[in-house]
Amino acid sequence: MRTFQFDYQTHDYWSVFMTIQEFYPIGLDPTSPSLQSNFPGAQALDARIREGILGEFGQVWEQKGQDWGRQLGLPYHSAVQRVAPAYCGYFLLEQGETEDVLFEKRLYLALSLLGPFFVVFGRTVDRTSYPGPKQIYYGEFITPDRQEITRQAVISPIGEYQETFRALEKLVRTEHPQHRFVPFDVYAQWIDGLALHYTEGSTHTVYHALFNQEFDFQARAILGDIDYGSEDWKLTEPKP
Repeated sequence: MRTFQFDYQTHDYWSVFMTIQEFYPIGLDPTSPSLQSNFPGAQALDARIREGILGEFGQVWEQKGQDWGRQLGLPYHSAVQRVAPAYCGYFLLEQGETEDVLFEKRLYLALSLLGPFFVVFGRTVDRTSYPGPKQIYYGEFITPDRQEITRQAVISPIGEYQETFRALEKLVRTEHPQHRFVPFDVYAQWIDGLALHYTEGSTHTVYHALFNQEFDFQARAILGDIDYGSEDWKLTEPKP
């Protein structure tokens, strides 16, 4: 992964960067949470999440996910994180189990609450029955019953994900024509000085800022076209 950059002569991703600048205290002292929380953008971000996830719009999104699942002929599961700025869920393509491993093939959709941005991606997940490490979940430590390992992530419509990927993308574009698909080559980039309110550690990518933590950058394999979706951002006339 690299710090944020793009070819401004052929594509215009400035709205992505400027949206992140608007809502996150980039460059402020990370050891001063009170200063960061007083940043006006952080307060606006909190309001977006409360209105979009915890309010009535959250129920609207849940219903829409269920409706799209029926149209796709697939079970829908919400993956909304109450502290992250995105509507998110996945459609279960396949599921199986061996003696100690449950595997699932999921197709995810995330729509940002911060601007007209969305992503679709696949995840093949192995869930072992051995307890994983303790994790922080809404302020409490828990030990998950199963530890998830992403065998592969799929970032464009290829292979067994192709048909459903395109069908889901079409549903999004039909109902939300103003939204644009953020390519992996963009959302995998880092923002220097980015501090996230909902997670600690080194998760400072464009994806984490606009969406949530559902994409696994530690997947054993990431497959597909890293530029898929870039046509949404292409300039009609190249800049000199």
